[in-house]
Amino acid sequence: MSIATFVNLYNLSCYTFGKKDSPPEKDNSLENRINRMKEDYEKNGMRRSVGGVLVVHEHNHPHALLLQDKEGLFTLPGGKLKPGEGEVEGLNRKLTQKLNPKNTQIFYHNWEIGELLCIWWRPGFNMNFYPYLPVHVTKPKECRKVYLVRMPKAAKFAIPENYTVRAVPFYDLFDKTNDFEQLVGSIPFILGRFHFKCHKKETEEENQNQNKNQNQNKNQNQNQNQNQNENENENENENENENEDENENENENEDENEDENENEEINQNNQNSKMEEETKQK
Repeated sequence: MSIATFVNLYNLSCYTFGKKDSPPEKDNSLENRINRMKEDYEKNGMRRSVGGVLVVHEHNHPHALLLQDKEGLFTLPGGKLKPGEGEVEGLNRKLTQKLNPKNTQIFYHNWEIGELLCIWWRPGFNMNFYPYLPVHVTKPKECRKVYLVRMPKAAKFAIPENYTVRAVPFYDLFDKTNDFEQLVGSIPFILGRFHFKCHKKETEEENQNQNKNQNQNKNQNQNQNQNQNENENENENENENENEDENENENENEDENEDENENEEINQNNQNSKMEEETKQK
């Protein structure tokens, strides 16, 4: 039996979203985009792309962070991979490109890219994706892999001017299927195997209390160590005194034994002298 994985969710208010310049638009219409896809397919073969699912919470309910373009289309942060580029490496690059504050690389190595959630396929030169490869399709035009991206406790993001970031609740993704493409609308399903643990935003007062408690614990530990050292020193002194007393007693016993031996020797000599005199008299 498999055990569900816990995912920490932090409040939307823990994050700020600024703006930055948009990259030049490659397509000004759907027709141009399809034509560019065909040209790219002829040159490089099947298109490989990645997407990241970023989840926060509001009122203890999960919300997916989505990018909405000017036409109102919701997409996951991510995009096309370069030829030979790894999926995790490419998603790292795309997240930084789409969400990183301008002229910084602060998050590039800090994106926590987790489990592969699903794989979707684009069979033809259109906007349709499927969570499986149809049996009659031998040359799919695109393979998109979607990963869970675990959010930091707090962060500052910057969104290109031609996008708007939206925190969409899971109940909207589930109920309003006509507002989202199938891949985006499937997020509540593909995350059903996870348990979410919602954390509230830490206030400045809570941070101060936490630091105060840490300092108190540190002082208590220092006092305990000091008392322990004092007790150890007292025990050492007591042991030294006991050893000195034992040595003194041993020396006294040795002196007493020496005195007894001397007395015995004297008595023995006296007895021998007395016996010699008696023998002479006889």
